[in-house]
Amino acid sequence: MKLKNILSRSMGFTAVMLGLYSTMAQASQLPNDVLSQLPNSWKPIYHAIGDLNGDKQNDVAVIAQGGKSIKVDDDAVYPRKLFIFLNQNNAYQQVLETQERLLPTVNVAESCNDELIEGGIEIKKGQLWLDTGWSLNCSTTGNWHKTYQIRYKNQIFSLIGSEYTSHSYDTIDKISTNYLTNKEKVTNMFIGSDKEKSHWEKPKNPPMTLDLRKLTQLP
Repeated sequence: MKLKNILSRSMGFTAVMLGLYSTMAQASQLPNDVLSQLPNSWKPIYHAIGDLNGDKQNDVAVIAQGGKSIKVDDDAVYPRKLFIFLNQNNAYQQVLETQERLLPTVNVAESCNDELIEGGIEIKKGQLWLDTGWSLNCSTTGNWHKTYQIRYKNQIFSLIGSEYTSHSYDTIDKISTNYLTNKEKVTNMFIGSDKEKSHWEKPKNPPMTLDLRKLTQLP
């Protein structure tokens, strides 16, 4: 067997094992009270712990992946959902379960361009941040990254902003969107140049709702 093939299979096996260990580690760090409330066959892949409602208690956000594939555009994919649990005197209460197709799915046959960035979510400054991205042919030439900002207010988790950055061979494009004011700042810059052009405009495809319970697709 050629060395290239041996290395390829070895790397593939290592990647699978690392993914398995990562999932096991994620699950082992979650409170049992949270794990017991996830639907059957749904496994946690990423989670974040921190205060989301200002009561100085650690809440939990979980991205879980379904064990059964669904059909999307003739492809078999594994769905993901975002679950949020608020800490009520050390007992976790589920307050959010998103729609099945809200988060980026992963193709059953090919996971190279999984849009859900490793780590996935983070809680900081009382808000939830969701990271997504894509790399052309799994390389660094031609890729994008988008971070969504989510806030809990009046018992509702709402999408309030996003930051999108796109890299091509010679340009960098950045779009900062405030969904509350329905405004976004668009910035363009050539790689290797300090000059950039910026202008303000309204989002071309604003979401129909900012309520994560009702949102069916990320903008």
